[in-house]
Amino acid sequence: MKKETKILSFKTLITWALSLALITGLSFQINAATISSEIPEPEYKAKTPKEKTIQAELSLDFRPMVEIELFEHDAIIYPSKNNKIRIEIAYIAKGLDDNEAQMLEKAMKQNLIEKDGKKVKLSTRFYEHYSQFSLGPLWGKIYMHLGNDKKISIDEFKFTKVEIYLPQDMDLNIDAKFNSLKQKQSVNGNVTINGYDMEYSVPAITGTLEIDGKYSNFHIPESGNTKLELFECKFQSDKLGNLEVESKYSNLRLNKTQSITITAYEGSLKINEFTGGSINTKYCEIDLGNCKNITAELYEGHLNIDHAEKVQLNGKYIDSRIEQIQVLEMKDGYENDFTINKIDQLSSKNGKYCEFEIGTLKKSVKLISSFEDDLLIDRVKKSFQSIETSGKYMVIKLGIEEEANYIFQGDIQYYNFDLKQSDFSNIIHKENDSKLTYKYQRGKDDKPSKNVSISGYEVDLKIDHL
Repeated sequence: MKKETKILSFKTLITWALSLALITGLSFQINAATISSEIPEPEYKAKTPKEKTIQAELSLDFRPMVEIELFEHDAIIYPSKNNKIRIEIAYIAKGLDDNEAQMLEKAMKQNLIEKDGKKVKLSTRFYEHYSQFSLGPLWGKIYMHLGNDKKISIDEFKFTKVEIYLPQDMDLNIDAKFNSLKQKQSVNGNVTINGYDMEYSVPAITGTLEIDGKYSNFHIPESGNTKLELFECKFQSDKLGNLEVESKYSNLRLNKTQSITITAYEGSLKINEFTGGSINTKYCEIDLGNCKNITAELYEGHLNIDHAEKVQLNGKYIDSRIEQIQVLEMKDGYENDFTINKIDQLSSKNGKYCEFEIGTLKKSVKLISSFEDDLLIDRVKKSFQSIETSGKYMVIKLGIEEEANYIFQGDIQYYNFDLKQSDFSNIIHKENDSKLTYKYQRGKDDKPSKNVSISGYEVDLKIDHL
């Protein structure tokens, strides 16, 4: 009789294997638990470094020239007591042995305050130079050269506090990058700032202010005479002395200043009140409040003014809105648009493609050698003095008060007059082909002192008496 051979199925083999693994794992857990109960866990010490604080102090018996050097960390400047200078810093350094930690602390203490005569330097730069290497977020090292061939390597370093205490009576020089510096007390003296990607604020500066700034933000409520060199910066102030500016891609917001000298490229300028000065800009937006005398060279942008005494302007592609002005003079204007609510005197020479829209004219207009200029005046006061234009392809519209008496005259070719002949008495009217020489009189005054002179080539003129 043939014996039967029993063959284990694949399913049966899997079941046995799982059972064996379960029994073995349970036994291992029981044994591990037994071992752990017999052997105590080792004690691990935390490796998180503690914050370290150091400070330096200097007593003064003189008025100091203070220099501050700050890179890549924020700081606050407080008023000092008892005529002292003090700096206090806190920092965290990871990955140092005891010897390296002592070297680091010693280097920092040596560089916090340095005195040379009446010059006092405060610096948090305790190294000659450093280099940093990293492999993404998993590993990184900072190699610092502390001087005298001393080097240390740090896993991580950062300042957690920088506080500076300074007297109010001093001159101050600031060299700062990639940080914020807030000064809580005013400075009785001069301030010089070299700033790169920084923010700086101070309540007031009684002396002069000089700033060389890039990618920075400055808030100086009050200062004396001020000189600014700005690149992609913001500057804000309430009250300044005389102001000198060279800027690119920067925005200035000023409440009140004295005279100004500004050269700017692509930015904005807003001043509420100043005495006068010169402005030379390209691609800038300019908004002025109350001012006296301005000389301006402008190219593409806008010039808005609330009130001015006199503006001398050369410009191209300028849009200007003026609320009230006494005298506006322009030479070589090209494609400028002016909207003026009230003006005493307007003069322009060699203008091309310009437009003057005037609400009220008090005294005079003089447009000489114009080319395709438009002059539109809603109301010419009866006490006006003169209106004189000469040019080609001009459009002129005048609304003159009814009581005004004046002489209306000129030499013109290819003209179109829109006016009431009955408003004038004819003195001279000589027409030859397309040319006209004329002299009319408005009103009954025998010798009127006021004059409207319109001459040129291909001119459209409309006069309404209001």
